[in-house]
Amino acid sequence: MLKSKESIKATGCMCLVKPLIIVMQDKAKDIRELGDKVMSIVIKQTGYKSFEASIQDLKPAVKNSLIAILAKYKLETAESKSPVNTHNKQSRNGVMSRSKSNQSIGQRKKPPRDPKASALVSSEAPLMKAARLRSNLSSSTLSPAKLNNTSKSSKLLRNQLSASTASASEYLKVEAVKLNERGVHNKQITIDINAAVKLLNNEDIAQKLDGLILLDEKIRACIESEEEINAETVNEIFLSLSDILQWVFDKPALEMPLKFTKYFLNVFATLCTSKSIVTAMKQPTALQVLEQLILKLQYEGLNELGANSEGKAMMNSLEVSIVKLVGGCDTNTIFGILTEILAKYKADSKATSTIIKALTQFNNEVEASELDIQKTLLAIHRYLSQVQAISKIDEESKEVAIFKTILNKLIEFRKGLVLEVYMNSIGMHPDLHLKQWINLIFKSVNSHISSIPRKKILNNK
Repeated sequence: MLKSKESIKATGCMCLVKPLIIVMQDKAKDIRELGDKVMSIVIKQTGYKSFEASIQDLKPAVKNSLIAILAKYKLETAESKSPVNTHNKQSRNGVMSRSKSNQSIGQRKKPPRDPKASALVSSEAPLMKAARLRSNLSSSTLSPAKLNNTSKSSKLLRNQLSASTASASEYLKVEAVKLNERGVHNKQITIDINAAVKLLNNEDIAQKLDGLILLDEKIRACIESEEEINAETVNEIFLSLSDILQWVFDKPALEMPLKFTKYFLNVFATLCTSKSIVTAMKQPTALQVLEQLILKLQYEGLNELGANSEGKAMMNSLEVSIVKLVGGCDTNTIFGILTEILAKYKADSKATSTIIKALTQFNNEVEASELDIQKTLLAIHRYLSQVQAISKIDEESKEVAIFKTILNKLIEFRKGLVLEVYMNSIGMHPDLHLKQWINLIFKSVNSHISSIPRKKILNNK
């Protein structure tokens, strides 16, 4: 279509406006770039307003992105029109100035017209003009050569118009096929993944292995092509994998299918590397999966399983899955999950050690702007309430140090709003530690600010 630019210009191309709007919303960058090139030609013929009118009914986000693209063409079309207007204005001014000069030379005024006569002249003027035009056309003669050239040019124009229309329709057909293929492809991936999940839920280990191979193939394809899997399907995948995790690690070390388990955990880790997949998981499922991973990492003698270091590979896959889940899940969701699991397995030193590592990772990566004040305070308060019911809170423990660091980040960023949220959500409940920590951090932050010279504070502002 781009090869026949002149034929595009020869048409009005209003029929291409809406198809081009659709093309500019395509996910593929190369298709959008081609659409942009075609649009740069078409918009000069149809005008900016025709495209602007076509995007009014779109969703706000899509509409705003298209407005940004169309903005550059608005300027171009405005600039291309402005010289013509200036020329017309100058020519009009020239005529007016000449008429004025002619009037000044004669130094005579025209006699006033009769209103009736002037009305008659004005009504007859178009008729006279039309008659004069007809007479000119009838009196003018064209040579055979000119007639031949005229017929050739009109024939060429008709050919160009038909070529342009054919090119446009072909282009739109190709794009429609691509969109249809993409939709069919996405549906097929969902069907294949659902088939894999059914195989995973089968009791026969051979069927489970077939399901894993199919799932691994489809997940890798989705990650490479950056295709999204719907949330419901993601949830089903993780629930099935969680069941297999339980099924495998419930077996004694001698009965565990090592090769299968090693491959299974490798597929699990691959799945967790995709942030779009992990974030689609529901909170209860994320809690179940992360809890399972942490507990299975404590399997007795896991590191020593297998003649070919299968146990070490399995441990590595479990650790990678935990790290990727902590880094990929929603910030406030994962913090609540980690504190809940920590309170549940506080008596298990091995599990606690793994959870503390995950919390440390979270603390190192999280920004204060990502934290929801209420959800963060409630997560810490729930943990303290559950642990206090069993034993005293150890102020020197690693988890308490992490909680205080997170609170410090929040208070430095949100200031007095943290205390306000605390009073409105937790202040009415029994609390021995959280309010005390908040007050101490407030004093520390305020004393630090007051110790900074006033000039520096003003400069920072």
